[in-house]
Amino acid sequence: MLILQGRRDIQVGVADAERLKEAAPKAELVLLPDANHVLKTVASDDPRANVAAYADPALPLAQGVVEAIATFVAAASR
Repeated sequence: MLILQGRRDIQVGVADAERLKEAAPKAELVLLPDANHVLKTVASDDPRANVAAYADPALPLAQGVVEAIATFVAAASR
């Protein structure tokens, strides 16, 4: 199991992700510093900017998302 958690997620907190990890010790937890709930980059603590990022298709996924998923999938397929 892979748990990706954005540190700028305004819906689910880091503590929740850490509790999931505790409940599933074999899971991999990746904390993404500037990712929101939909794993897009959010550079400020402004809640309006965070929510606006949800619906902006021009915004890429936050740095580290693709790498974490690719690494996890590659390891799982060995």
